[in-house]
Amino acid sequence: MKTAYFVKHIKHFNLSEIRKASYLGIESIDSHLMYTLDKLREKLGVPIKITELNKGKHVKGSWHTRFKKCRAVDFKVLGSIPKNKVLQAMLDVGFKGIGMYHGFYHGDVRPRYKLWKRIKGKYLPLITKL
Repeated sequence: MKTAYFVKHIKHFNLSEIRKASYLGIESIDSHLMYTLDKLREKLGVPIKITELNKGKHVKGSWHTRFKKCRAVDFKVLGSIPKNKVLQAMLDVGFKGIGMYHGFYHGDVRPRYKLWKRIKGKYLPLITKL
């Protein structure tokens, strides 16, 4: 993502937030991912804290690190929004890979839907087919 695109199209996140969560900088983040996250922030009406982009450890084949540009984000919703409302909003704005974890969410921009939750280290489907 070019800095000019970011400044022009992303309203709810700033460059320093992205730099903290990305070890390769703004250029390593997929613009569609950030646009989708920005739309989610707009839809929910509460702040979102990015916890991970392509920084840290991820499972093999993760959408955080699988491609040249990071296509996944982990985040916390900083407001008292019910989980089902967050999940519905994520689907509405275009996230197709959606994970629920204890205290945070995962969203990615893969081509097909996959929804899961992690309980005690095991990944379990939220929905088997859409």
